[in-house]
Amino acid sequence: MKQDSDLRNNLKSIRTRLGMSQQDLANIANVTRQTIAVLSCIEYRPNPQSLTF
Repeated sequence: MKQDSDLRNNLKSIRTRLGMSQQDLANIANVTRQTIAVLSCIEYRPNPQSLTF
């Protein structure tokens, strides 16, 4: 879906604009760097109920 693609494509550009590496973002989000890499290149649709902040 277009909206999902936009989110995926923006992750890298936003991260880069902020001068953050994948590892920096992973540390802040409390996930692995591999998770950030996957989210940056595939269509990922998490279940909103499974997200915790």
